[in-house]
Amino acid sequence: MKFIHSKRYSLSVSFCTVATQTPGNIGNIAYTKAKAISEVKDEAARKEVLENAISNSLSLSQIRELIKELKPVRQQSELKTCFDATYKQAKQSKELWQDPKKKKKLESLLSQLEKLIRR
Repeated sequence: MKFIHSKRYSLSVSFCTVATQTPGNIGNIAYTKAKAISEVKDEAARKEVLENAISNSLSLSQIRELIKELKPVRQQSELKTCFDATYKQAKQSKELWQDPKKKKKLESLLSQLEKLIRR
């Protein structure tokens, strides 16, 4: 048996089950479920999925579905952040506004973006 400890939780990993212990929550979860949950990169989201899986006795397919639902939210947030950063860089770029080729490309991209928004 292998033990994994952290400040917030401890896992004891055996061949078939993973015993989880979080503050105020002690439970067992199948190894395959724990492995799927471990793929969640965000620690807070991972903890939430783990607690949900234990308290609601979720199946592996339900856990995977829950993890899929988390991904678009994160990707949407990252996309907004990337868009904001790109917009800020474009506003500050002198070369973008002075170079005729870049200005023409920007006009084309803005046109595409406007069409996308109107759909």
